[in-house]
Amino acid sequence: PEYLLGIPGDKKSAIVDLADDKTVEYLTKYIGDIVEKNGVDHLTLDFNCEGLDKVWAATDAEDRLGITEMRYVTGLYKLWDGLAKRFPSARFSLSATDGSRIDLESVSRGITLFTDGGYEPEAAQSRIYGLNLFLPLAGFSCGTPAAYDARSMYSSSFSADWSVFALGTDSEMMRMRMS
Repeated sequence: PEYLLGIPGDKKSAIVDLADDKTVEYLTKYIGDIVEKNGVDHLTLDFNCEGLDKVWAATDAEDRLGITEMRYVTGLYKLWDGLAKRFPSARFSLSATDGSRIDLESVSRGITLFTDGGYEPEAAQSRIYGLNLFLPLAGFSCGTPAAYDARSMYSSSFSADWSVFALGTDSEMMRMRMS
């Protein structure tokens, strides 16, 4: 609990307090030990969380709005940098709700992936087009193997968020979309 940050009285809103240096130090060691023990050479740091702004705002004093967010993001960079220093040959992929962690500091530390899926095909085409001008190694997730949907998600990286064990699954169609 001492490593969590949340809205007072709301037990569902707690997040890891990366605004605190001791938490970042603890997490860097904890995750690093797991990486070392298991011989991990590629680490995906995913973070699908909505409402961070509410948690940060609940923590800030009236005259210091934004300070927790600033410290949190700085702590996140320290976490990534600490892991990269400990494991210089490891590769990192970074993902978060709708690409909410796409900034120059983040993309300098790893490959950005959109693994959420569920995009309308035309919206995905627009995102992929725009993002590839700036970040050509970004990847997207496709929620359905339908031809138009899958082709709309093709990028330098492609993730299939398909239920392969569902009744009536057309595995041949899935194979075709992936080849």
